[in-house]
Formats: sequence, structure tokens, C-alpha cells
Amino acid sequence: MREAIILAGGLGTRLQHLVPDLPKALAPINGRPFLEYMLEYLIAQKVEHFIFAVSHKKEELKKYLSINYPQLTISYAEEETPLGTGGAILNAIDLVKSNAFFVFNADTYFPIDIDSLELFAIEHHFQICIASKHMVKPYRYGTIQFNSDNRITGFCEKATIEEGYINGGIYYIRKEIFDSYSKNKAFSFEKDLLEIKLNTLNIGTIIFNDFFIDIGVEHDYFEAQNLFKKFEKSTKRALFLDRDGVINKLLVNDYVKNWDEFTFCDDVKSDLAQICSYFDYVFVITNQQCIEKGIITSDELDQIHEQMRLGLESFGVNITKIYYCPHLASKLCDCRKPNAGMLIEAKKDFPDLSFEQSYFIGDSDSDIAAAKKVGCISVGKRHEFNLQAFKDISPDFSIVNFNELNAVLTR
Repeated sequence: MREAIILAGGLGTRLQHLVPDLPKALAPINGRPFLEYMLEYLIAQKVEHFIFAVSHKKEELKKYLSINYPQLTISYAEEETPLGTGGAILNAIDLVKSNAFFVFNADTYFPIDIDSLELFAIEHHFQICIASKHMVKPYRYGTIQFNSDNRITGFCEKATIEEGYINGGIYYIRKEIFDSYSKNKAFSFEKDLLEIKLNTLNIGTIIFNDFFIDIGVEHDYFEAQNLFKKFEKSTKRALFLDRDGVINKLLVNDYVKNWDEFTFCDDVKSDLAQICSYFDYVFVITNQQCIEKGIITSDELDQIHEQMRLGLESFGVNITKIYYCPHLASKLCDCRKPNAGMLIEAKKDFPDLSFEQSYFIGDSDSDIAAAKKVGCISVGKRHEFNLQAFKDISPDFSIVNFNELNAVLTR
């Protein structure tokens, strides 16, 4: 499991006059919380467990994450008093399930490839590996020195130098390095561990040339408002709907072979239009191996779907596009759920949709698995024929009818 501790407990003293009511991680950048950019990056990097080390204004941060990222696996390591960077990591370490983990600072954006960081650390047997960056005139930052094997040999205080390599604030760390440390003591990871243990631990670095910014001071916070415009993207929300068992009543151990066998679920008629009003796009995502089985043709399926589309329109539901996989389950194709090929195809067709802000409603484990693969918020819909569903994989929300989802969407 890929796990990350995110240090989000700082007081943010130098930005408090600009964002007095928010933790620094939620400081707005072009109308979006800074943390949103960071989480988009970490989700893309396949982080599976997010451990937030929190202290100052922690309730605001927890509320934001619970509302906007219910699909993520999030834990909190809470500090009654600030513990410094080292104390915060140590306070969070019991929540780490793996033998190694990553650490990020919640006020720094440095979108490196963490696969490369991890592989480099493992290949060089580093117990700690720091993501570093070459910087011209790194006056705000201390710099690091390292040998030809990329092992760090020294840390230099802030100085007026023309260029150097700075600590980018991202670490790959072996868990056992903290075995001898006592908890609930404040200490600096940089000063009290990296510098002091430099000769006893195997500490290395790998250089990245990616964009870097730390919004911890006023000048860089304002600069970020312009620099982050290149990361702006439309964040349109999509609703992905499975078909059988969600839109129409499930035919157990059978397929809908013609329109006469298609019966809308009762809540589709009464409640689906209201749910769809919260979304920019509405897609149907359905496995239909009945085509390759030769039970119906693709033309016959298209006819059923056209009738379905017209019926939904009469209920006030407008379908943007229907995607289906015709392949046999035995072919192990990329498009058949639980794989995410049909969702990825929708993203290609509608590149302004945001998976992180989209919902997938399905009635099977394969639906929930497909949603989780792209970071969608997953909703499991229960009915009389899927009582064994969702035991091996848990959806973010579980409903019996669409009306129950209203409360979630209006929070």
C-alpha cells in the first residue's frame, strides 16, 4: 500500500493576516484550496492511504476533506500542541501500515514522480531519500551537499549563494529509523534527525527538475496565484450510472434482449432527475457480454438504449453518452468492469470532467472497483438481488434508492 504522511499542522504565522480563518493548506489559489492541487497530484501518483498530521485549525481541514474527498482513505494524527516536523511524523507513524512511507509538506507543491523516488531509494539502500531540486539563488532555503553516489554529506544554512540544491520537502522513509525515538516530544525532522543522524543513517537524495513552490511566505503565496494558472483545468462533475440493477430492474441470470424485457426501476422515474441536476454530464457505463455471446447484436442493443434514452428524457434525465463493453469476461479486456476502460474513454471524450468530483452508482463489486481505479466517489445501490454485494469492497456510500443520495450531494 502506498502511504503518505502530509504535514498540515503548522501555524502558518506568515500567512495568517491573509487567511486568518483557514489552515495554511486551505489557502485559496485562484479560488481553489492549495490542498486541492496537491491531492490531485497525489491521487495521480496512486497514493492509497493519506495520513494528515494536524494541529492548528484541524477541524476546518477535517471538515473540508470529509466533504470533498469521501472516496479517499484518510487518517488523522492529531497534535494537542505542535510537535515540529519530526514529532509530527513520529506521532503519525503508528497509522502507517507499510515498512516505508512518503512525507509531504501541505504548503509545498513539487509534483515529482514518486515511483522514481522510491525505486532510487531502494536501489541505493537509502533509509531516507530526499527529493531535491537545483535552484538559482536559493536564498530562502538551506542547501544540501552530496557525493557521487548521491549520499548526502552535509546540510548548509541559508546563505547568499548563486545556486545550489535545496531540500524539496518530499521524503521516502524507512519506518524503522524512528524505533529509538520517544513520542510526544517536539523536534525538527530536518535539524534534530537529518543533520544529527547524517553519519549513522544512510541518507540520500535524487534530483528532480519539476516545478516547485512553497506558499509559506506572502511573496510566494501571491506568486502562486499566477503560476498555478497553468495547472487550472475545468472541474466538471459527471455522474456515471451502471445500467442493470441501477436504471432498470435486474433480470437474474439473464440479459435484456428486447425493449419488452426492460423495466425502469421505480426511483428512476421519481428521483433520478433531481440527482442528475447536480452534474454536468450523465453517462451510462455497462458490461454487455451478451453481444459476444451471440444473444443479441450490437444493433439490437443500440435500439434498446435508444428507447431507454427516450424514456429517461421523459423523466427529466438527459444522458450525455452511453458506453458499453461487448466482450466476454474471459477475454480480460481493459474496458469491462472492474477495469476502468469505459470511464477512461469518457474522460478522453470529455476531457474537462474531473474524476475526483464525479460519482459512480453501481450495484456490483465490479462497479465500485472501476470507480475506485480512477478516483471517483463510489455509490453502491442495494436491491433484493445483490444482498451479497459490497462485502469484499466497500463503496463510499450505500443507498437503496436515489433519493437517499440527495443529502450527500447537498452537503
